[in-house]
Amino acid sequence: MRRPPQTNEVGRANQLIAGLLAVTDALGLPEPPPVRLLELGASAGLNLRADRFRVRAGPGGREFAWGDPGSPVVLDGAWRDGAPPPRLATAAARVPAPVVVERLGCDVDPLDPLDPADALALRAYLWPDLPHRAERLAGALALAREVPARVVRQGAADFLAGTELRPGTLTVVWHSVMRQYVPPAEWSRAEAELDRLGRAGRGPGSGWFAHLAFEPRRVGGVHRFVLTARLGDGPQEVLAEAHPWGLDARATETTALDG
Repeated sequence: MRRPPQTNEVGRANQLIAGLLAVTDALGLPEPPPVRLLELGASAGLNLRADRFRVRAGPGGREFAWGDPGSPVVLDGAWRDGAPPPRLATAAARVPAPVVVERLGCDVDPLDPLDPADALALRAYLWPDLPHRAERLAGALALAREVPARVVRQGAADFLAGTELRPGTLTVVWHSVMRQYVPPAEWSRAEAELDRLGRAGRGPGSGWFAHLAFEPRRVGGVHRFVLTARLGDGPQEVLAEAHPWGLDARATETTALDG
């Protein structure tokens, strides 16, 4: 192989969307502010279009559904108990369609979803006995042709160092299952930049800031994949854990985010 594996699992958008709804609702504003989506380790940037996906839980989505009914990407089986916890369900009702004004990511070896060779590479990394993953990827590739997003060739720390907030907008930095690929020294720099942005995000005049992560954590000798959220310079909250591909999630018992 001439390149390291480079996947872009669309199912993890289920967790990223849940976090986005939670932090947006936690702001407690009459109207949600416009959102800037910035993704670390974005690969082909497919999850930068996550707000255009359809999330469903329960048979046929009867328990819960959020997002465009006509989306080519449908994330079925989102929540283990048939529906998200009340807090996230309430957030989804209050924020039915975030207004995303920027979609920008970084990756040390990005793929272009509009390039046939790169799209083929993404398909090659899927297991052949899981056709539902192939369907999700095909839908995300189709959506990428409709919704522009940009992924720059850059490491996480340098990318964040060049990031500033914008007044009147919510800047969301998110990532999923990429932390283990970043060298420790670089991640320390990235965390310092995240702290800087958190301190800067204090309201309309400076803009708001949130950090969302769906990453593995070692708990009791095993890896669990958990969704964490941090609004501004507040505490980090663990909101849910899920299958490594982001679906079949269940909430964790933590204090709700307080805007």
